[in-house]
Amino acid sequence: DPRPLEVVVFLVAIWGAYVIRSLNHFVLGMVTIWTTRAGAIFQVWFLSELLLSGRLVPLTLMPHWAQALSSWLPFKWTFYFPIEALVGNMSTARLIGGLGLQVLWTAIAAALVPGSWRPPVRHYSAVGHRCTPSTPPLPPCPSPFSTRCGTPPTSSPRDSSRCPPPPAPCHSPPP
Repeated sequence: DPRPLEVVVFLVAIWGAYVIRSLNHFVLGMVTIWTTRAGAIFQVWFLSELLLSGRLVPLTLMPHWAQALSSWLPFKWTFYFPIEALVGNMSTARLIGGLGLQVLWTAIAAALVPGSWRPPVRHYSAVGHRCTPSTPPLPPCPSPFSTRCGTPPTSSPRDSSRCPPPPAPCHSPPP
């Protein structure tokens, strides 16, 4: 039967786990701006999370070195700790220490978010968007068989000399 303190710690820890995982997944998501092969990075991350969080195999059944490693990584604090806080026999000091480590991992992940957000935003560029809201909209795109802009399609190729040129790409300065 859980003590009231264990229930309160569990409720706080489950939200802490959510915040830690969300921030870490955000940082991992920003990796996709820099590489087209992000799948391997995600697989390594999620395999590590499965093994070192206690989701796949309880941490108490893992070798001592794996238990020690999991204590230094955020995975234990996102799965194992909230569950153990509720069902385990943890001392008050271990409960408070676990919450402290969740706060530490939240701070680390929150510090990584701006650093993982700004460079990809500067790196990213889009094509095909109007540069300003005051730019008049272009007429509907003619089909390849239209003879001139705005006419119904026919079987002859489009006469592109009568159609407006596509808009220039927008290049806004980095923030």
